[in-house]
Amino acid sequence: MAVGIVVGLAVGLTFGLRDKFSSDGSNGTDSSSLYPVGSYSFESTLQNISTACTSRSSTWRCYPYSQGSNATFFWSISRSGSSYNVSSSENPFAPSFTNKTATLLDEGKPTERLSFAFDTSRTIIPSEPITPTNRAAKCTYSSTLFQATIWTRRSGGRELSDVDDLLKTKAGKKFVAWPGDVQVLQMRPYKAGAPNCEDTDGNKITDVQGGYGDCSCEYSSF
Repeated sequence: MAVGIVVGLAVGLTFGLRDKFSSDGSNGTDSSSLYPVGSYSFESTLQNISTACTSRSSTWRCYPYSQGSNATFFWSISRSGSSYNVSSSENPFAPSFTNKTATLLDEGKPTERLSFAFDTSRTIIPSEPITPTNRAAKCTYSSTLFQATIWTRRSGGRELSDVDDLLKTKAGKKFVAWPGDVQVLQMRPYKAGAPNCEDTDGNKITDVQGGYGDCSCEYSSF
């Protein structure tokens, strides 16, 4: 009986301290440095490509340009009070952004995740000539949605087994492999109209029209 009481007290104390540690950063640990705060590399795979928003499929491309290929995003997560922000590192194949507010959903549950989204422009070099003279060209898609979901307690669709270790600080480590799932979407709705395509002299290429569907690049780690 005494042994059971001691074990029960020990377990209760352990979980109580862990909850206190992870929620307010007490015991000498700053909450702004706790997981998921840090710099990470997010490994994903290009799952789906849609070019339905343009009359020329070669003018919408998704890095790494082959469905099923791997793509890595390098992002940093910071915390200020109860708010999380996400910033990107320099990457020629992905949008650059700074301090985009991320919403924490399902806090404390196996489905806990950070989600953020913003509008941006994408400029793409077509994969084939789109001018009668075969001059180099570029196409810019305004009003393109960039959206990402970062799961903090789930990997491969399953709950992370070592979440206690992940709640510890990541001090001194940069761009470590993100342990959870990630999903990224770049999408340009057809309602935004035709892309703005120009040759190297700035001449507008008028034979590239808008399509009747959405363009998208869909990435996922699962």
